[in-house]
Amino acid sequence: MFFGKMDSQGGTPSTSEDGNQITVIVHEQAVLELVANLRSVEQTYEIASLPGILFRVARTEITDQDGHVIETIG
Repeated sequence: MFFGKMDSQGGTPSTSEDGNQITVIVHEQAVLELVANLRSVEQTYEIASLPGILFRVARTEITDQDGHVIETIG
């Protein structure tokens, strides 16, 4: 997931998807709040400047070619 800053404060936040990447374009204040609050911990996050939008960090297991878990994120 990539977060980008809008050029103007008057616009509407937007999203786009390209294959496995999602781009979220938001106001500068929202970017600052996301940076300050999002962590790689399984949890649902609310950002005050984006009312009604929840960001959910889900637990993800990274496996090797044999299916053994080598890393857990979230």
